[in-house]
Amino acid sequence: MGARSQSDGRRSGSRTGGPPGPAHPWAVLRREELLDLRLCDLDLTIEGTWLEGCIERLGEELDRRGLRLRPHFWLSDEWFCPNGIPGIAIPFYLAHPRLMRLEYEELGSVEGGTRRECLRLLRHETGHAIFFAHGFHRRRKCQEMFGRPGRPYPDAYSPDPTSRDHVQYLAKFDVRYQQRKGVTLERAEGLSEGLQRTILRQSRRISRILDVDGYVRLDYRLDKDGRLFFLEANPNPDISCDEEFASAAEAAGVGYESLLEKIIRLGLQRNS
Repeated sequence: MGARSQSDGRRSGSRTGGPPGPAHPWAVLRREELLDLRLCDLDLTIEGTWLEGCIERLGEELDRRGLRLRPHFWLSDEWFCPNGIPGIAIPFYLAHPRLMRLEYEELGSVEGGTRRECLRLLRHETGHAIFFAHGFHRRRKCQEMFGRPGRPYPDAYSPDPTSRDHVQYLAKFDVRYQQRKGVTLERAEGLSEGLQRTILRQSRRISRILDVDGYVRLDYRLDKDGRLFFLEANPNPDISCDEEFASAAEAAGVGYESLLEKIIRLGLQRNS
């Protein structure tokens, strides 16, 4: 099963390739007809697909690290770990090669469509699952640093540019919240050379452990005493020109066009 999944996973990144899946009547439908179907009409399962091999591999990796948690998995419309739930949603299109080809035709890519990329995303979401399974979001230290998740947001707020308080997770996704809180994206200043070397060394080590050979965004935080905390790795970060990944590249002397060229070149080299 593992060998078959590995081979199929490599083919799934191509336009016409993909892992063999269970036979379904809708697999022969034309594109327009297939797009009219509801997700519940597809009768998809993880069992019997190449995804089983990826999940088994994840379990082996957790065993080697002495981690007993086994997240539960289900098919949904995208990758995510629900707030407070130690489980992982996997995009439904990965459960059948016809849907993977349709995803590629519609979007030009298949997120998690190879065994390597699927494992990276599973590892990433497992980090969230572990976080919720052990109740880290309920611990005082975590709440002191990131705030209480159940705390309601005020209707109005005057930002204090000198405050070092952490904002909530909406600062990452909600533009209106960013404006209310006065959140701006800027390069970290005042970092000592020693701390910068530590971040670089840790980032390289983490990338090797996670088997990252392309691009990745690693998130860190510093507490008030200057101690460094690694939060998570994002193997498929937002590469919009105004997001953190592109801004970090620009701070390192890599312009946006050059960044996109590097990403495209890496993809071509991997699939050549």
